[in-house]
Amino acid sequence: MFPTPEKEQAWSRHARLASWLKISIVMTFVLSTAGIVSNWWEIQFIEDLLTGRFSNPDQVLFLSASSDHRQGVIGLLQLFVHAVVWIFFLRWLYWSSRCAESLGAKEMTFTPARAVGTFLLPIFNLWRPYIAINELLRASRSPRRWKTVHNGATLLLWWMACLAALYFSYAAIMLSLVPNGLPQLIQVNVTSVSLQMLAIIIYYGMYLFVSEVERAQRVENLRQEAILQL
Repeated sequence: MFPTPEKEQAWSRHARLASWLKISIVMTFVLSTAGIVSNWWEIQFIEDLLTGRFSNPDQVLFLSASSDHRQGVIGLLQLFVHAVVWIFFLRWLYWSSRCAESLGAKEMTFTPARAVGTFLLPIFNLWRPYIAINELLRASRSPRRWKTVHNGATLLLWWMACLAALYFSYAAIMLSLVPNGLPQLIQVNVTSVSLQMLAIIIYYGMYLFVSEVERAQRVENLRQEAILQL
């Protein structure tokens, strides 16, 4: 429970974090779409090389350098924005958990710090983050009776998409580390397209449940304040 003087400041910080998190998520949509288009252009370029479409070596070198530069810039931007999203998300998760406690959620398995920690522990981060987010959603919907609230399968499907993204990331890295000519480079790009499509799904799901937690906690906070004023 927040001390009374700190409550308004904490909720304001929480709202700002949610806003910045949503903005950064939207940026991932833009960059993932750009990445998909860029990968397909590179696939087309490689296929043209394999079919012998280009007869001028200088043209091949120029197009190859342009493609590598484009892919590198988009890749760096994606890494930066993904890092920003997850930093904002973990901070948001911490303050959302604190807000749930302030609304009356008792005996939660995951404290705010422990909820964040589930994402940072190897092996355990394959399933415990899902449990922590599931608990937060339930506590936000009904803080005082959260143990009786049940979420649907949407969150589980979202977490399965996260695990699938880990697999495709590993596959893309392994393919890129063992060069085996242009056909394998096509496979790397196809894997990258699959990964970025999954990223759009993952971040869309993140946007939805962040919005849901924010709405549920705001409504509950207003309800409790109205009761206090009676």
